[in-house]
Amino acid sequence: MDISSIVQGLCSTLLPSAAGCLLQLMNEGSRTGYDTLMSLDLQNLGVSDPFANDTTKAGGVGGNASTHLIHIRNQQRNGRKSVTTVQGLPKTFDLKKMVRALKKEFSCNGTVIEDAEHGSIIQLQGDQRQAVKEFLEREGICGSEQLRIHGV
Repeated sequence: MDISSIVQGLCSTLLPSAAGCLLQLMNEGSRTGYDTLMSLDLQNLGVSDPFANDTTKAGGVGGNASTHLIHIRNQQRNGRKSVTTVQGLPKTFDLKKMVRALKKEFSCNGTVIEDAEHGSIIQLQGDQRQAVKEFLEREGICGSEQLRIHGV
């Protein structure tokens, strides 16, 4: 029993449409079926970057999606109280004006906290994760591919 009959039997039961293509590739030229299969495997060993599509420009004012992600988190305070933090906004925005708009729209209190490790962080009272996400997308500050909502 040769390799082509084995492949034909397997492919006809599992993938009938692919069986014809594979047999045609195996029967091309003077090469044996095994050599053709090996050469097909070797052609697929090229180096590829799994993050290559991450360098595309994102829509909105934020710019390149690979340069920054905006993290929205909800942290439990005490009892039923919680705080929403927004981290990773570009430095091109005036965060104090943004906090003023967020406070007015969501009817909550908020502030900008300067952190040595993480930079400027917006802090809002209550669980405002979905509302902040919708606000950032609606105002064109960032796209949904740049947002990471934690704790959902």
